[in-house]
Amino acid sequence: MKITVDMGHIDSIYNYGCILEHGEGVEINKKLAAHYYKIAADYGHENAMNNYGVMLLNGDGIEMDKSKAAIYFKKAIYKGCINAMANYGNMLYYGNGIKTNKLKALNYFKMAADKGNNCHIIRYARILKDGDGDVIKPNKKEAAKYFKIAADNGDEHAMFYYGIMLINGDGIKIDTKKASEYFKKSAEKGNINSIFQYGKMLYNGVGITINKKEAAEYFKIAADKGHICANSYYGTMLIKGDGIDVDEKEAAKYLKKAADNGDVTSMFNYGIQLLNGKSVQINQIEALSYLKKAADLGNSDAMLHYGNILYNGYEVKKKKRKFFSNFSNQISIDLKLIMIKKKLK
Repeated sequence: MKITVDMGHIDSIYNYGCILEHGEGVEINKKLAAHYYKIAADYGHENAMNNYGVMLLNGDGIEMDKSKAAIYFKKAIYKGCINAMANYGNMLYYGNGIKTNKLKALNYFKMAADKGNNCHIIRYARILKDGDGDVIKPNKKEAAKYFKIAADNGDEHAMFYYGIMLINGDGIKIDTKKASEYFKKSAEKGNINSIFQYGKMLYNGVGITINKKEAAEYFKIAADKGHICANSYYGTMLIKGDGIDVDEKEAAKYLKKAADNGDVTSMFNYGIQLLNGKSVQINQIEALSYLKKAADLGNSDAMLHYGNILYNGYEVKKKKRKFFSNFSNQISIDLKLIMIKKKLK
């Protein structure tokens, strides 16, 4: 490799820079990597121009020089380098070393997207979908078009985004059947959000035939991958035996995980389990803690249960006096808050 570098082979010079930058079989040497990138860049190698620009932009192994970085990015763009389009677009979008110009940045993001790279397509589509203040107006129809391109190119994230737009009719005509197809394809690729969404469609029969047993399978997969709402849905199905066998012990595991991660409905359901000792050890103090959290976050069932407990009292074995001593100062405050929240509802 070094021989061809010394002979001036441009691709070899660039590749040797990559090896030095990432330490592939040699010790990392970013200063020397930048040196070789610059040589290849000055010979017209577009990827070397981009990589050298990135190192200048970040001061990575060499002195930071954002103005010079912009020059190399623009040279690389002229040669058709996709990453340079995105990098220079980012500089314009965030005003990083150059004057902010979001509309001009959007043009560069579009250039990168139109080259067919899924990551750049999705980036451009997301900006189009949401807009950016008064500078970039949302264009949801165009966003859907780009999400579909990336989705049809096999990107699981684009499949999810496009599916959501199809469900909501967000810039395009509602088509729940097609949405279910995109969610299913994305789910099969392991996308956690699509696994959950496809489970919801199976559960509710939106765009496809109701199949609660299969929905539970998808909810469980998503839950086991860490999807909070999926934990709540699956736990609730286990409690009710909704399409699957009742298993309150297993339900408690999933509901607790969802509750501890902020899911209000699960706070209520898990609190009731703790209160009644359904497949979990009775823990009335902890149960009230979960019910209070859910009530404070607006869950009407939790408000009623917690308010009723505060109003009528709830005996905690051998600790009744201590329990009411701990909560007595809170009772009147909590009841007033509950009554206010119910009126607001």
